[in-house]
Amino acid sequence: MTKKRLLMKWLRYGLLAVLVVSITVYAYWPSPYIIYRPGSAEEVRPMIHMEDAYLDEAGSFMLTTVNVLSNTNMATYWYVKWFNKHAQIFLEREIYREGETHEEYRERQGYNMMNSQSMAALAAYQSADIEFELRTEQVIVLGVQKGFPAEKALAAGDILLEVNGEKAADTQTVAELIQRQKVGDAVTITYKRNNEVHDVPITLVELDGDMSNSRPGIGVTMGNVMEVVPVDPGKKVTIEAGSIGGPSAGLMFAMEIYNQLVPEDVTKGYRIAGTGEINGNGEVGRIGGVRHKVIAADREKADLFFCPVENGDEARAAAAELGTTMEVVPVSTMDEVLAYLDRLPPKHEQDR
Repeated sequence: MTKKRLLMKWLRYGLLAVLVVSITVYAYWPSPYIIYRPGSAEEVRPMIHMEDAYLDEAGSFMLTTVNVLSNTNMATYWYVKWFNKHAQIFLEREIYREGETHEEYRERQGYNMMNSQSMAALAAYQSADIEFELRTEQVIVLGVQKGFPAEKALAAGDILLEVNGEKAADTQTVAELIQRQKVGDAVTITYKRNNEVHDVPITLVELDGDMSNSRPGIGVTMGNVMEVVPVDPGKKVTIEAGSIGGPSAGLMFAMEIYNQLVPEDVTKGYRIAGTGEINGNGEVGRIGGVRHKVIAADREKADLFFCPVENGDEARAAAAELGTTMEVVPVSTMDEVLAYLDRLPPKHEQDR
């Protein structure tokens, strides 16, 4: 073999090696995308715990989820784009808030889940005429602002306990305790992280950038974790939802809690799936990813799928594309769900 041929041979090998390395690097390169895919439809009853509950339930309520892929690489992006017809692909900035990190987004979703559980219990108690008290259980850090003092001292998920030795009863109290001070003063924040309590001094800065209208702060976003406490301890509800996050299970939580509070079985033997954020008055709010939840519900042979009115068109389009016999029912309140179920005849056992 001549030197020229040998050189060309090694050149081809070299180019091939560069190509392989380049493709490998590209495949594992972080992508700016978040991917939504159909998740699960899970029965809510095993998640709800109540000492004095009615458990004679012929049918079931099922929450529905979206499978969310974040921190993806380019290989995952192209695979999903080519081979998963049900997937939706979003840029991170379409899902995350401005300046929000992945950890802060995850913490926000966890907070939304906790809040949805409290609001579900509140709505169910009110619908079932159960007396209760509403309390703030704790104040949680949802995020910190870049360039502000809290960025180096606190993190999403921290539980605020005290400000200068005074109890952090709720977010309003924390804000008032901080704003008693002046820009340039230091406040001591007592917080809990990973079950350990810490004290950290933080110097206050101007939040508005206008010293003529000084508003001191540390640059933190907070949320109240609410606790709904019934007068009858036997009606106290706890919910164990595992790793599910976000607010959209609220409606189905509320329906299952209600069904355990009243003697009649409102399921009437039907497999009832659904989604929707709920507030304490039982109003049902818009959610994301409804098409994926319709698919998840259909896979679990749901008879009915309740969703917010704002998501109704998308949900019905997804159901039509599937060719499912599952009935999609858009609602704006929990009372509308109860009224719809009240009109249904009981499902015969042979049809279940």
